[in-house]
Amino acid sequence: MTPLLDRILQTFQATASDLDTVLPFFNTTSGQMMEQSLGYAIYQRQNFPESCEYVHIAQIENKQENIAYLFSPFILAVLQYKTSCYLPVSSELWLGHYLNIDNLHFIKQEKSLDEMGLFIQIAPQQLNSVQTKLYSLLRAFLDPKLRQLIFIDLQNYDDKNLKMLEQSLHAKIIYLPFSSSKLQITRSSLAGLLGKKKTQSAAEICELIAETNAELLSTLNNSLSINNNLKLIQDLLYSEHILEKISVYEEFIDTIFKHKTELTKRASYV
Repeated sequence: MTPLLDRILQTFQATASDLDTVLPFFNTTSGQMMEQSLGYAIYQRQNFPESCEYVHIAQIENKQENIAYLFSPFILAVLQYKTSCYLPVSSELWLGHYLNIDNLHFIKQEKSLDEMGLFIQIAPQQLNSVQTKLYSLLRAFLDPKLRQLIFIDLQNYDDKNLKMLEQSLHAKIIYLPFSSSKLQITRSSLAGLLGKKKTQSAAEICELIAETNAELLSTLNNSLSINNNLKLIQDLLYSEHILEKISVYEEFIDTIFKHKTELTKRASYV
């Protein structure tokens, strides 16, 4: 086990066996190769800090009361934060209301999506919750443009270990514990959620989304207070800006998916 990978595993309560399961999804079975790739990303962040402009969000588990975080990447994107988000398989139930899930599994981060400043990926379904966490974290740490990682989990983490890892990775790491809610949210609750006119149920869910993401937004060192961030997100939820961003992203990845599918078909005829 290499020193950096060992520290990552210890900090995030994963095992060497979990790493062995996750590595093939990075096209390697070698911890040494992963360490080298991490080293390259760290070198880039250390020597070219001006290019570190991406916020990565890793949501480890998804329960109905925590769907507020599913809207985080779109909120940040509307506010001009370049954002990558890694989600557990359980998110498919909720995201499927807005996005084509097959496209999310197919699309990889590439230049065209980099220009858009938004990328969402669902973790491989073969992974358990700990392995999903490790997969999502490694995806973030391998990004040379990573500025800050926000990870959302049920576990408790040692602040000292997180700070040490920050120094090693040359990236800020923020841990947010899951917030609880008594709201009963179903997939049908998402209908009309982001429109200008809302039912009482939709309004309550939007308030949860705003409160949850106001705290998340405040970790990005913007100049606004949590209360002002709350008002800002509330305005976005009622002005349809977030719905527009979701629609544009869906259209964008659908175009990429169709283009790549067509290229694959052409190649099969050669």
